[in-house]
Amino acid sequence: MKKKFLALSLAVLMLAMLVSCNNSENADTPSSEPGISQSDYDALKKQNEDLQAENDSLKAELEAANAKIEDLQNVEPTASIPPSQVDILVYDDAYVTINFIGCEIDRGDENIVFMVTNKTDSELTFQSGTMAIDGVSLGHVSGSDSVASQSKGKIRFETKEEFPTMTPSTISGTIKVIDFGKTLWGSQSYEVSFSNLDVTT
Repeated sequence: MKKKFLALSLAVLMLAMLVSCNNSENADTPSSEPGISQSDYDALKKQNEDLQAENDSLKAELEAANAKIEDLQNVEPTASIPPSQVDILVYDDAYVTINFIGCEIDRGDENIVFMVTNKTDSELTFQSGTMAIDGVSLGHVSGSDSVASQSKGKIRFETKEEFPTMTPSTISGTIKVIDFGKTLWGSQSYEVSFSNLDVTT
């Protein structure tokens, strides 16, 4: 855009110089010699006006683009927002304890976050098929986090739908507990379900 703007500015300047030179030559030329005709002059004047209008339009576009760039440069990158300080028991058995600890924003993505205690001697993986916040389904759920044996760790689930709130009153959903090594129970996994669990403090 800047190159086009400069080209138009040069064109306007050259046109103005041409008209000025013509006027100068006409002043020194005897009246018997023909100068620039009225029609040529009118055509050049019209062309000059058109170029000036386009020049003004491009200048306005350039100023708007520069202003937008400046605004974008002044915007701070989306910071990670840690989960709210809650700690609500969701599920507990001989293998795991699952607590809801809140919602967070990580690099612009909204996540529902749980703290898991793995009580077994095997690594466990956690996945989900559905989640809801305050009775609003969050659509397709993605996320697969593993927690080492005899340890605690966070698991996060991201959804397609925008969260209705980052401080929910209730949550619903399912979490699949997976033992890929198949050493703990008969099947490879089992599912934990919870419905309208009160997560207010």
